[in-house]
Amino acid sequence: MPPKAAPKPKKEAATLQLAPVPQHLLIKYPKRWVTVHFKLMGFSALDGRTRLPQDTTMRMVENKIISHHGGSIGRLTMWRDRIEPSCVIRDLSLTLKEQFALDDKQAKELPALYGGTRGALAVQDELSGTTVTSPTGTAEDHQVLVYYDYRPHESDCPLLLRSPRYPVSLSESALGDTQPGK
Repeated sequence: MPPKAAPKPKKEAATLQLAPVPQHLLIKYPKRWVTVHFKLMGFSALDGRTRLPQDTTMRMVENKIISHHGGSIGRLTMWRDRIEPSCVIRDLSLTLKEQFALDDKQAKELPALYGGTRGALAVQDELSGTTVTSPTGTAEDHQVLVYYDYRPHESDCPLLLRSPRYPVSLSESALGDTQPGK
């Protein structure tokens, strides 16, 4: 057997001394959220709202509105804050922050006429059931209003145009009553 080699001396680990991180860089600011109130033009029964991060694109808002209708609508037109030609939302790649010019220093609120939260110290989160408050005593979420309108699905397919409430068309049932032997 060959003799054992002498143990190698261990190298000292080189330590790198870093400067301490300033305290103001360790503060993590919470992600700002936006409560989007969407209202169907001319019919208030299909109004709703959803809570999204402020970096969400307008395409996602459009998808949320379509899913609110069960996916059965298309060709959506959306307006920002009021229904005017100058307020039509054309670029769906913009984020909510860019589209509504949201400022992180102060939450945007709706006027009380549209169900705003002026003077509220807390906002009830519908999804989690928790109440979100800010240290300054104002609502944390930005509140924005989107009006929308859509065109129903157009098709020439007789199966899609037929009402699901009638298993037999009215013309077939009228013919069936007059035919002898039935």
